[in-house]
Amino acid sequence: MGDVNGMILVGGAVFLRAGAFFAFVPFTGRPVPVFVRVALALFMAIVALTTLPRMSVPEGPLLSLLPLVLVEALIGLAMAFAVQKIFIICQIAGIMIAQEIGLMQGGVFNPLLGQQESLVGSGMNLLAIVLLFSLGLHREVISAFLESLRLLPPMNILGSGAAEEVLKTLSRLFLSAVQMAAPFIAMNFIVVLAFGVLGRAAPAINVLFVSFPVRLLVGLLLLAALTPFLGRQILMHLQNVPGDMIRLINVEHNGRAE
Repeated sequence: MGDVNGMILVGGAVFLRAGAFFAFVPFTGRPVPVFVRVALALFMAIVALTTLPRMSVPEGPLLSLLPLVLVEALIGLAMAFAVQKIFIICQIAGIMIAQEIGLMQGGVFNPLLGQQESLVGSGMNLLAIVLLFSLGLHREVISAFLESLRLLPPMNILGSGAAEEVLKTLSRLFLSAVQMAAPFIAMNFIVVLAFGVLGRAAPAINVLFVSFPVRLLVGLLLLAALTPFLGRQILMHLQNVPGDMIRLINVEHNGRAE
């Protein structure tokens, strides 16, 4: 294949990987215009072609290489999922926390995800975005994306271990969310238990009516007290994002196209 055709094919593959990535990461999601996301993907392709070592193109007819180009979109989606997972964790944990403290009816629209979610989950997602940009972690995410082009050049086959890593990540999402919401689950259990005992001791008291404002007040106080804890948990997951992106590439088990 000629050098010009090969460069065009590699550039298109990088553009597809970058386009899929920027289409689904939260900080360039639906609120960002499409032309901005396309421009970012094009800029990333130009940067990759001009700064990274020359990328070889597998030999073969052009049509036989098109599936390899389309695989680049799947790689971009997998890496975007590595970034998106912390926001999914925040959403699940927010639903659990709101349920425990009685704020489930106070849903708000989250423009990052393009859907309704709990008030607590929306606040946690906004905190994650603030930490991501204020600490410069978005630059590490972009660097990890460029590193993926070096570790797994375009037109190469993604190793089977990447699918296993995605499944492991999915299984850890719920566990991480439960760990963040655990103090609120315990708080609600204690409040319900206390009012259950009170209801048995004083049947004349409307326990259901009295328990709701108490649960809400205690829950809000606990949420205020544990905000630093939630922030540290979110920061820990954010700091793991670049490594998770590279891990999905699964370098040791990648196969190269013939």
